Amino acid sequence: MTLAQALADELRISASEAEELVDVEVQELTGHSGEMTYSYLFDFTDHASPRLAAKLLKQHGSLQLEVRPEFFETVQQDQADIR
Repeated sequence: MTLAQALADELRISASEAEELVDVEVQELTGHSGEMTYSYLFDFTDHASPRLAAKLLKQHGSLQLEVRPEFFETVQQDQADIR
């Protein structure tokens, strides 16, 4: 699946809405040693349109999404260039 589809599923939004979020730089969250990745953080603050930002805030209370590393297992490799 594409990153847009994975984000749409996770955020419960349409794939077309998720398309505007796919260029977000993903932050890797690691332990103190930096050797193990515990999760990834998407921050949609500067990428979501005002309408989508309002929808995400209403549904999730935040413009950030933290996902486990397994989130990227179903995303096509060319889309998941963070690994």
